Amino acid sequence: MLTPTNTDETSHAITADENGAYAIVLSGNCEQNLLPNGSFQYHALKGEPNGFMLSKTMTKTDPEEKVVRVLRSWRLRSKLAPKGGVRYDGL
Repeated sequence: MLTPTNTDETSHAITADENGAYAIVLSGNCEQNLLPNGSFQYHALKGEPNGFMLSKTMTKTDPEEKVVRVLRSWRLRSKLAPKGGVRYDGL
């Protein structure tokens, strides 16, 4: 589950086009509430340019259209952050 909310962290981003969001780079405090099933809550910036596109993507009814790639930065404050660089963690 990806839930856009507000935070003061500015080092993460949503990549999107006119069809919706397709990738999120997680860094800083943007990933919170890790759940046992592998889902997490994403905290978007207030007024983040592609925040709406992420919400649009996650409300689609076709599961194949809800595909959003997750990349985690070493700057992410999470137990799932890589020790260095950016790691692709799947869909």
